[in-house]
Amino acid sequence: MKSNFLTFGILLSMIYSLSAQSPCINGEHRSWENTWASCQESSNPNTARNLGHWIMYDFGDLYSLTTARIWNTNETGKTNIGFRNVVVDYSSDGVNWTELGGYELERANGLNNYAGFEAFDFDGRLVRYVLISAIDNWGHPSCYGLAEVRFEITSGIVLPVEYLYFDAQLQDENTALLTWETVSEVNSDYFDIQKSFNGALWRRIGYVRSGRSFYSFSDEEAFGAAANHPVAYYRLEQFDLDGRSSYSEIRAVTSRAQQVGVHFFPNPAHERLYVSSSGDDNRNLRISIYNNTGQKVREQVLEAGQRSLNIKSLKPGIYYLAVGQATSEHYFKFIKI
Repeated sequence: MKSNFLTFGILLSMIYSLSAQSPCINGEHRSWENTWASCQESSNPNTARNLGHWIMYDFGDLYSLTTARIWNTNETGKTNIGFRNVVVDYSSDGVNWTELGGYELERANGLNNYAGFEAFDFDGRLVRYVLISAIDNWGHPSCYGLAEVRFEITSGIVLPVEYLYFDAQLQDENTALLTWETVSEVNSDYFDIQKSFNGALWRRIGYVRSGRSFYSFSDEEAFGAAANHPVAYYRLEQFDLDGRSSYSEIRAVTSRAQQVGVHFFPNPAHERLYVSSSGDDNRNLRISIYNNTGQKVREQVLEAGQRSLNIKSLKPGIYYLAVGQATSEHYFKFIKI
């Protein structure tokens, strides 16, 4: 298979662009004066790693990577700055990281014919971000550095799944319908459906097997079992047959309570339920409460501002709060305990 190289000069503790490149002649690194170094620790993009010295590459898209060749710091009298033991992570989104492994990088020899070395192999994994975190160097008391890194890639960008679209729409008060369609699938195994209430912490809520072009998934607790979250975020993690994975873009759905500016709490509630409206609608609210069989059990008008309902007399169970604003009425589920 035809291969290409992505060649990088090094800038430590920052995202580096594709355009930079260190001088290299016939595979021999002759740029002693153009070594980059970091002498101050900084926060690692991978939150599982400690404060330290690191390098992150953003290729701008997913590439199938194979070997990485490294030229360690080769400046005369300063080869002890070079990275020694490192941990290498990779990611498709710059947030969720997978560890490739731990490696010891060779010390440069300080000679004019220094040709670098093959450091590690991604074995064809689909990668957009590569993160190299230094554990130690070759003896310098404070500074860490490298000279050049080359990533070997297969020709072109290889995507196991190409999406036509991925969408999330609110169907009713607490149900979101996810739909997506693919243009092509190569060795795709299944899709994990993942959800978050803050866009940072994700959990798996289901999966769908590959093998068709149109997919759908219904989340019947979009905003939580008690429907008490204002926004739900969704993404797909597509898994290849060999276990590799990549993420879709993120989609969000907003609760109707958030959309119309009506908020109620707590949920579940015991003795009192507080209802408030935001925005410029400061008129009175018409409130009705229905039990789980559809029978109206309470009706009253609440004045503008924050209001409260005494629900102590209601039996424990599931109820629906109907809130009237001007000419519209909105329904929300709550639990009486």
